[in-house]
Amino acid sequence: MFIYLGCVSVNMDPVHGSNAGFVRQLMVVFDENPDYDYKDVSPETMEIIPVNFSTEHKSILSHLYFMINKEYLAIPEKYDKLII
Repeated sequence: MFIYLGCVSVNMDPVHGSNAGFVRQLMVVFDENPDYDYKDVSPETMEIIPVNFSTEHKSILSHLYFMINKEYLAIPEKYDKLII
């Protein structure tokens, strides 16, 4: 699983879509088509999912909150500043 900018998922790897070059490099590494059409982005057909945080922030943060409350996300104790 790939975790980037607080975006966490079980079956796909969402990344912040603002850095198109980074998204394309990840797609090349994962043998995906880097010349994707944003309208055709689907978790059924892609592993790397570009996400626009400025429009999806509420759903991303609520999903993260859910995963933390259900204890699906573990933070190692050495990162004690992340634990509130």
